[in-house]
Amino acid sequence: MSTNKTTIKKWIKRLAILSAFCLFIFICLTGLIIHALDEGCSQTPERPENIPQSAVWTGQCETGHWVNLVEIHDGKYHFMLYDVSNGALMLDADFVFEGKSNCIINEDNWQNQIVSFKVDADWINIKGGGKFEIVLPAYGGEYWDKDKGAFIWDNDEIE
Repeated sequence: MSTNKTTIKKWIKRLAILSAFCLFIFICLTGLIIHALDEGCSQTPERPENIPQSAVWTGQCETGHWVNLVEIHDGKYHFMLYDVSNGALMLDADFVFEGKSNCIINEDNWQNQIVSFKVDADWINIKGGGKFEIVLPAYGGEYWDKDKGAFIWDNDEIE
C-alpha cells in the first residue's frame, strides 16, 4: 500500500511540474500573439488638422514629432516640428546638414530621409548616419524660450 502512495505522490508531483510548464508556455505564447497583433507605433498617428500635408511623422507614438521642411535658404534647412498628438508647434528653427558630403538632401527627397528628432540633443537624425543640427537662436515653439534665448530644459542654468 505504501508503494501505491509513493507512486501516486510521484505522479502528482510530475503532473504539477507538467502543468506549471504548460502554463508557462501558454503565457509566453499569449504574450507573443498579443505583441504580434498590437500595431503599436508601426502606424502613423492621426494627423492633427493644423499639420501641413507635407509634414512627415518621426519617432515613437507618444514622443514622436511631425516634421515639416518650410524652405532651404543659404545652406540652412528651415524646419517646423509639431507635437504628435495635439499639433502644437514645438520648434521652429533653421538646421544645417552634418554628414557625408555626397548625400544630397533637397525639397524633393527630404521626406524619405528623416528618421527622428532628438529633443535633448537638438538635431534631426537622417538615414545614413547624417543629421540636421540646429542653428541657434530658434524662431520659436514650445521647446524654445524666446525671452531667455534658450531651450526650456536649459532655463534652470540661465539667469
